Amino acid sequence: MPDNFLSIIMPFKNVENYIERCLNSLLNQTYNKFEIVILDDSDDNTPSVICSFNDDRIRYISYKGNISQKLNYGIKIAEHDLICRMDGDDFCDLNRFKKQIEVFKSDKYPVDVIGCNMIYVDCKGRQIINKKYPELHNDIAFYMPVFTSLPHATMFTLRRNIVNVGGYNEMCSGAEDLDLFLRMIDYGLKFYNLQDYLYYNTIIYDKFTISHSYNKLSYVIGNKYLEKTHKENPNFFHQKALLEYYKGNTNKSRYYFVKSFSNLEIKFFKFLRYYFVSLLGNRILKYLRNKQIATRVSFFVKRYFGVDTIFLKTK
Repeated sequence: MPDNFLSIIMPFKNVENYIERCLNSLLNQTYNKFEIVILDDSDDNTPSVICSFNDDRIRYISYKGNISQKLNYGIKIAEHDLICRMDGDDFCDLNRFKKQIEVFKSDKYPVDVIGCNMIYVDCKGRQIINKKYPELHNDIAFYMPVFTSLPHATMFTLRRNIVNVGGYNEMCSGAEDLDLFLRMIDYGLKFYNLQDYLYYNTIIYDKFTISHSYNKLSYVIGNKYLEKTHKENPNFFHQKALLEYYKGNTNKSRYYFVKSFSNLEIKFFKFLRYYFVSLLGNRILKYLRNKQIATRVSFFVKRYFGVDTIFLKTK
């Protein structure tokens, strides 16, 4: 690692109700060698809240642009080579930086990109549910074309790992994390998720609802990657089936699930689970996805009954 300092890149807009909590969780970290690069184009009271902090580790920059443009600019002007992500409406455990840096220094895993598990909270900071992500690279790489299997906001990596793959694609803002991570995996970089719950993701209704345009863009990105790599990919049919099931066409998903089962890529009971649910059809599944019905039900059940449902499982 080139030096022991971090550059935390924070692009956001209109987070006046959350930014104080966010900055306090950063400024009080047990590891304090960092700068916070804020790229903001708010039209609410967010700048005033930030200016109330008297800490020279905060660099506030007024910058208009989409999230990919902000991220590329922040990485360009960052003073340090170790890049860390953070969203302005979230907060993190006070040991987050210490624990993620320890992974970089450790010889246990050869890793280039590090994330961690998350805890979903409501707008008042009350815990809703824990979200566990796959730990090791092979599992992360398997799910990445379907889901973003390393939480973007928890990312630690070196600047060169982003620059060497061309940075963030400024034409696909909204699925910029998926696009970047797939290019990183294709480049040969290794991913790892700490299994500690170090990041608190605030569920805001407008932010939480996944738009049709996002699903469409992430589907195109994931499908393009799978088609590009299918010749050397032993899990191609299984991944295509999952991508079609969650973001595409259910008829296609059934075809690919049969192919994946025939090729021994998927176990029998998992095959049956997906196959029969896909019989609901595109219209019903599309409605459930766009309204996030399954995830909302899962959050409700977990919060009030303490029970996980199958909708939260990624495997």
